[in-house]
Amino acid sequence: MRKSLFSLAAVFVLISFIVLSAATAALCADAPSGLTAKYKGKSIELKWQPVEGSTGYHIERAQEGGSFVTIGYVSGNGGKFMDSDIEKNKKYKYRVSARDENNKKSGPSNVAEASAKASSEEGKTAKPPKKSEAAVSAPENLAAEYSKKDEGVKLTWEGEYNLSKHGFNIYRSTGDSFDSDKFKKIASLKKISSLKFIDTDIEKGKTYNYYVEAVSGTTKSEKSMLVTASVGSAPKLSSGGDTYIGFASNINFLAIGSVNAEDGTVYIAFYDHATNNWFSWTAMGQVSTPFPNYEAGNTAVDISFCEPSDGRVVVCLYSYNKKDGSMYTTVNTIDIKTRAALAQWQAWKNVDGVSKPADKFTDNAAISFCWEETTHWFVSWVPSEGTAYVKPINGGTGFMNAGLETPSNYSENSFCASGMYKDKKKNLITGLMCFDFESGTATYSENSGPGNSWRSFATISNKSIGVPPNASGNEKAKSKSKARKNKKKAETEEDEQ
Repeated sequence: MRKSLFSLAAVFVLISFIVLSAATAALCADAPSGLTAKYKGKSIELKWQPVEGSTGYHIERAQEGGSFVTIGYVSGNGGKFMDSDIEKNKKYKYRVSARDENNKKSGPSNVAEASAKASSEEGKTAKPPKKSEAAVSAPENLAAEYSKKDEGVKLTWEGEYNLSKHGFNIYRSTGDSFDSDKFKKIASLKKISSLKFIDTDIEKGKTYNYYVEAVSGTTKSEKSMLVTASVGSAPKLSSGGDTYIGFASNINFLAIGSVNAEDGTVYIAFYDHATNNWFSWTAMGQVSTPFPNYEAGNTAVDISFCEPSDGRVVVCLYSYNKKDGSMYTTVNTIDIKTRAALAQWQAWKNVDGVSKPADKFTDNAAISFCWEETTHWFVSWVPSEGTAYVKPINGGTGFMNAGLETPSNYSENSFCASGMYKDKKKNLITGLMCFDFESGTATYSENSGPGNSWRSFATISNKSIGVPPNASGNEKAKSKSKARKNKKKAETEEDEQ
């Protein structure tokens, strides 16, 4: 009897239908009304009348006679959106649709227009800073954690500062309020003894977001990375097991996923292109362990976005055994604004009919998986050799691009993976990311298809996102061991000189 085979695409088409049924379901009763668009500074501000019972709004935009395309999503029942991805002297048209509690989408609102006019201040020569006002570096490695002992959220950061001269401003927002105008200054620190601050003006059960800027006289630094802490739920470090880093992307952001194969914990850190900032590691719950086909050293574990939408994203977790070619998957759904899981991870599902990798997928390659609307892909990348292969999971031929440079943060302690998304022109973009556990930094390169060259690897922001909370003892041991080796090597070279 022939065994029924289900492709990976079929599995997730079903999941997408269940989770994101807004595209085919009946419309909401009411569409938003009273939409207005107004150019303000460097953005176009949209406002509309909220629809009773709405859980969020889809934002669509058209320009220069083109068709409407979705550019964003606002969760909640507010009536405001800021479009900062605009160009000077261009006209834009907007419309808004509502989504109800059953995930059903309404018809569009009225159309509003606005022009991104050039500022009258442009072209003027800015006054150079006074010699006494030297540039101030932004705080690095900002971390936030609820502390029962201190009865508050403890913030710590790093940087080269003179604490008798440099001060710090602490900014905070609540819940999923990440727009710049939602952050309020809650403290101005001067002549502190250490780089830390405890926020005690908090409430149980709430989530708080923070950033810090350094100050010297009238000169302020750039913002630090954004971090989030939930009051009453400080993250715990796991112990033992292998930790795997995955990479996912879409047009608005990048994400790094950290999966611990022993305890099943999953964490995600987001990078927002618009703000050039990392959001701190956020818990995504636990998958059941052990993984059905897991074998230490022979399993590729990866995380990917299966169904990017406006505001909600289905996250795929893959477990692929390189020896027997078996593949298992599980999925969950996250809210982009809060980065929180909306449900439990589903049971692992076996994916039959997966083509075994060709010989070009070598043992030392970083194997990862991507999902692009209708197709799931194998990506095999050997950072030290500068080769990358891409092919559909179920048969087909992919492409190879040779001559990649080695990422600046690539080492024995690095995890490298791939991501895939479509840009505004619907071009399929393949991205490669390398994350280093020791420095907490990520580098990134892109390619838009066969025959095109890879971009140079660039550090994604100069701010470390730190070691994931579920990093196992193995990765920490590697990091400490490498640090000791580097220190010993430096001492030996110094003695020789």
